[in-house]
Amino acid sequence: MKLNAMGAAGWGGTSLSETQGSAMLRVVVDDHDLRAIRRLRYDVNVVEQGKTLPWADHEEAELPAPGDEDALHVAIFEGDVPLCAARLQLGDAVSDADLSLMGLQGEVARLGTAPALFSKLVVRRGRRG
Repeated sequence: MKLNAMGAAGWGGTSLSETQGSAMLRVVVDDHDLRAIRRLRYDVNVVEQGKTLPWADHEEAELPAPGDEDALHVAIFEGDVPLCAARLQLGDAVSDADLSLMGLQGEVARLGTAPALFSKLVVRRGRRG
């Protein structure tokens, strides 16, 4: 199965609608799933792409990222295996440095709304395309 069709899930991983095969989109609410996402990030960013990132945990083969603790994480899982994942930061969880890096500080100020940042998107090798 390629990732072109997704099921939907509610808060806490409770399914609200149908799934595609055994894959289900869900909000990550526990440390076990968050660690699985961090291992997927490590596989994609460090192993496949050869990136050198100061926060990479080579001993655990995990790639946590600054801001993870204040973000909402979503992933499509097949059983306990994340096929793809991303994180959503809202309001004050989005740093001024991130907004500046992307040139969005002026736009956020102009709109007068709290920012939202969707980032750290990764897709497992073999599920891309």
